[in-house]
Amino acid sequence: MPSISLWAYPWDIARIGIERVVESLVETNISSLSVATTYHSGQILSLAGGDPQLITSPSGPLFDFRNSSWGQGTIKVTPMALYRELGSALSNAGISLRGWTIVGHDQHGLDPVVNVWDQPIAHSACPVANQGAIYQLIEQLGDLGFFSALDLEAVGYTPVFHGGHHEISGVIITPLLNLLLSICFCPSCEARFQQDMDWSGFRRKVQQDIERLIHSESAGDDMAQYLGERQQLAQFIQRRSQIVESIVNQAFLTQHAMEMAVIAHSFGKSTRLSWLEGIPTRPTLHGDIISLGYGKPVQIQDDIQWLLEMGWSVDRIIVGQTLVANTVPTLSAAEQRLGVALDLGITRFSFYNLGLLNTLRWEWLKRLSEMIWNRSYA
Repeated sequence: MPSISLWAYPWDIARIGIERVVESLVETNISSLSVATTYHSGQILSLAGGDPQLITSPSGPLFDFRNSSWGQGTIKVTPMALYRELGSALSNAGISLRGWTIVGHDQHGLDPVVNVWDQPIAHSACPVANQGAIYQLIEQLGDLGFFSALDLEAVGYTPVFHGGHHEISGVIITPLLNLLLSICFCPSCEARFQQDMDWSGFRRKVQQDIERLIHSESAGDDMAQYLGERQQLAQFIQRRSQIVESIVNQAFLTQHAMEMAVIAHSFGKSTRLSWLEGIPTRPTLHGDIISLGYGKPVQIQDDIQWLLEMGWSVDRIIVGQTLVANTVPTLSAAEQRLGVALDLGITRFSFYNLGLLNTLRWEWLKRLSEMIWNRSYA
């Protein structure tokens, strides 16, 4: 049975109106709507329900369901009322409501990642230091009773250079350099990892390698060779991912009435590199995995095959798709990306994003939805 989800911002739903949102989803054969419950800072151009409007916040969170109200300009949202009314209207139309939840990025009151020089990375929360807050967040969302599932984003270590606004660097930030710059050395991580490794020696080695990479101006770091030569780092990366997985699994057990899916963020648009962020990608992870198929078709194919080879079944893989113009220039490109996933047996998809689509690209979504349903029942 195919399923098609659509990510959405609460402010866009408020601009369009719940009734019209549901009508549009029905017209497009959308199975579920995944609405943001917490969202990081940013500057977003909303194309929903009238004139283009900038939704912006200089620091996060931009939206948090735990606040009693939210507003910008003429847009007013009462989160609890919105979810309740939206969930009811969707249910009447046979559509489920998911909660798109940014776990550890730009949230107030969380302990930050601390880099190798003891400098806090303000936008990145350490999952080890904030386990209690993660469990509480999931429990609060489950207790609301509005959501059939949660899409968990930023559940690992958000890197220092992650594509956010106003990032400045005078050197090329390769995936390897980004990893080393983003490793957390906070007291909680030290207490957790020093039982298994020489933490002080590890810190010195990371500092030395960063210095070497920064001054070598090499844009072609060989990640495989680097990790092969540094077994301590390779083992640390594996252990870090296992710890994040255990946190997610424990959170899942507290709210087993809801389904959960972890968004595997990619570097260079490849889910294979999501481990750089500490995202668990083993099938021992409870719930599903969302592989962001935003790259070229060959990358999407490679990522899905990689997940299948690890033991993931196709029914547990959701492939994210985007229709934004700077990533997908033509409908043909969108069809090629989608076709690769369909050819590999994928039947579950999630599209980005309700309020970012202009009129033409909303028509594209209808075409792609039809393509999924037709291929799934062929």
